[in-house]
Amino acid sequence: MSRAAMKNLQARAKDILSKRAADRRVAAVDGFLFALESLCGETNKGVSFDFAWIDGTADRALEAVTRHHGPNFKLALNPLADWRVELTSDLLGGGFLPASLPPPVRRRLVEAFVVLLNRACADTATAWRVEAEPKDQSYYHCAWRTYLFPTPDGLLLLHCSIDD
Repeated sequence: MSRAAMKNLQARAKDILSKRAADRRVAAVDGFLFALESLCGETNKGVSFDFAWIDGTADRALEAVTRHHGPNFKLALNPLADWRVELTSDLLGGGFLPASLPPPVRRRLVEAFVVLLNRACADTATAWRVEAEPKDQSYYHCAWRTYLFPTPDGLLLLHCSIDD
């Protein structure tokens, strides 16, 4: 490989692995989630999706989620065997997408979302389902699913909720 080609390849790899590129991929997921929320606006359910960086590292993931949620929650992290399969199943079967959409359309939306999320999470194989239970029995959401993804740049938290 020529020296110029090698330098070009190194610069491209550096850009792909940069925090700025990771932030762009997270923004792409946010944009997709905003579109999903807009689709859900036709129903009387308040569906919301949050996807954001949280402070912490994979070796102290529970501490990071506890800091993020606050002291009023009893939290547990359950590892997902294959987060792509489990997330797809949860989104398709959890009522997060409008039932008025044909099943093939709902499946394509979820599959596209999983691809974007996989890119944002730097192709991570590891993820956890966050089990949160309010300690004071106060209102949280009608239904929710929360996932935590470790990446080279920190932890990403995906929170899907339904309020009626």
